[in-house]
Parts: sequence; structure tokens; C-alpha cells
Amino acid sequence: YDHLAHCISQLLADQPREGTDLVEDISKTIKSEATPAQ
Repeated sequence: YDHLAHCISQLLADQPREGTDLVEDISKTIKSEATPAQ
């Protein structure tokens, strides 16, 4: 739930023209930022 809320917040903040096309990219970016580097 938190991840989805963060993705939606990012879409609302950025308001990209093709937001539906970018959902997966935004999700991957958020996940990679939350995952500690090895």
C-alpha cells in the first residue's frame, strides 16, 4: 500500500503527460531508491 501511495504521489507531483505509461518506471525508481546498495 505504501509503495502504491508513493507512486501515485509522484505522479500527482510531476503530472507527466503520459502518466499511465510511466507508472512502471516510477515504481522501479522508487523501489531502487528504497533498496540499500550492496
